[in-house]
Amino acid sequence: MIDKEKGPLYTENRKLFSKSTRKEVDANNINTADGWNLTRKLITANGTMPGPDIIVHQNQKITIVVYNHLLSEEVSVHWHGIEQFGTPAMDGVSFVTQCPILPGQSFNYTFTPRIGGSYFYHSHTGVQFDMGLFGAFIVLRKRDLIPYTHQRILQLQDWNHLVDPETMLKSMTVMNMEYHSVLINGKGEHGGNMAPLQTVFVDKSERYLFRLISVAANEHFLFSIPGIRLIVRETDGDEVLPITVDRILLFTGERFDVELDMQNVTEGVYDIFAHFVSGKTLGLQESNPGHAFLHVSNNKSLASFNSNVSREMEVILNCPLIDYPNKPNWTCVHLSALKSLNTKEDINIIQKTSQQSLLFLNNDFIGPSYAAINGKIFKMPSVAALLQPSEIDTTCPGCDAETNCMCSHSLNLESGSEVIFVFHNSETTDSQRVVHPIHIHGHKFQVIKIGLTSVDGSSVFPTSDIKCSDTLNNSVSECYNAKWANASWNDYKNIPDINLENGVYKDTVAVPPGGYVIARIWRQTLVSGSSTVTEVGIFSKA
Repeated sequence: MIDKEKGPLYTENRKLFSKSTRKEVDANNINTADGWNLTRKLITANGTMPGPDIIVHQNQKITIVVYNHLLSEEVSVHWHGIEQFGTPAMDGVSFVTQCPILPGQSFNYTFTPRIGGSYFYHSHTGVQFDMGLFGAFIVLRKRDLIPYTHQRILQLQDWNHLVDPETMLKSMTVMNMEYHSVLINGKGEHGGNMAPLQTVFVDKSERYLFRLISVAANEHFLFSIPGIRLIVRETDGDEVLPITVDRILLFTGERFDVELDMQNVTEGVYDIFAHFVSGKTLGLQESNPGHAFLHVSNNKSLASFNSNVSREMEVILNCPLIDYPNKPNWTCVHLSALKSLNTKEDINIIQKTSQQSLLFLNNDFIGPSYAAINGKIFKMPSVAALLQPSEIDTTCPGCDAETNCMCSHSLNLESGSEVIFVFHNSETTDSQRVVHPIHIHGHKFQVIKIGLTSVDGSSVFPTSDIKCSDTLNNSVSECYNAKWANASWNDYKNIPDINLENGVYKDTVAVPPGGYVIARIWRQTLVSGSSTVTEVGIFSKA
């Protein structure tokens, strides 16, 4: 690490020191990352990683001015999870909702966040997100149960030591990106180097809300505070019926707001962990986890109850598989177990037409270099799709039920219509099967069913609910034209175990390998996204 004023630095006993003077340096003013002994390039907002927290109030109209001070790179900023009601041009995707911000130029993002919760912002150009251009975006409610002074933000980040953007981008495309450590609020450790870590202070007599935000570019995390249980209050801005768990899986782009269950907690220092999790098997990587410290005081000398009770079974939230592989003492609670406390009206969804659509979107990988949705490999437009739609060819010639192609695909949906998306993850081969997060720009969707699968060693047992082809077996079909094996399911109300009453509302969801997620969305305004450019902005991440 190098500081502009202090020169080369080194870590020791969770502190920073100058190599030249051997004197301690304030670590709060330096981007330490995992304390690796070499430097790497960063692109940041206001000079810090993460960038500054943006805290606003629900229904508050805001303008954020982004200046591009880079010398040779363009930039755009996406507001992850924020609905863009009537302001689709503010979504922040280069060549889709806007022209990129050129060096020396600025762009005013003006919009009104209408749904409270935890969100984040990040660059949507190249690999600038991975290089540090991101930060928390919090929308406060008037009726938040826990005041802002007792809320803590934890941003979980995958971190690597590469500095070459082209190598990074190509590696991310084929899922071979190597990440070396997990950072919590920009701090972590590598190889036991005792680098400075994030420290959080709470008091046992008060209530605290932890806003967990996965700002990962590619990886997934298992979050826990050993000795303290977590009361889940919210996910992706949707308040849910509280549920108490021991650990939470967070996939790329997801957020969970949790209250600390302090009943059995004694005064002291607790570890906070965020482990890397395999997208294939959910296996934990024990080395270089995200690590932070939680200091618990007891200013009112409150008693602790049942503090010596040991838990034979641990409850894990957000498992995308039926059971947690190789963890017989872990009980999976699936995302579908969360019950929303909101209605369509609460999250500003008003269905204006009786039109319904059913769309299957299959996410798979084309060889070693490309990802596709229904066989369509995303091609970046040369102009902003939202502003100049007539100049973009979205017909995708050459694509059919078993043949892929490269194009800028668009799905045109009537405003106000009800759309049923079936996010299908057909990959089952050992080399390519992974849990696949899906993010929709500018909208919330209701998760009404998850088609869970199971893994046994190197094998995954895929769903039989989906038929890939009329002429080919599912195991050999590319599955670019999928449909329900049971035709009566075309009316989603006939699907067993469907939850139309209080299914959780999300903007990011993990699709099981060989499985599917059924998402109900109400088309609002013309919004475009990336990676299959669609009019409802679907962003697919491996």
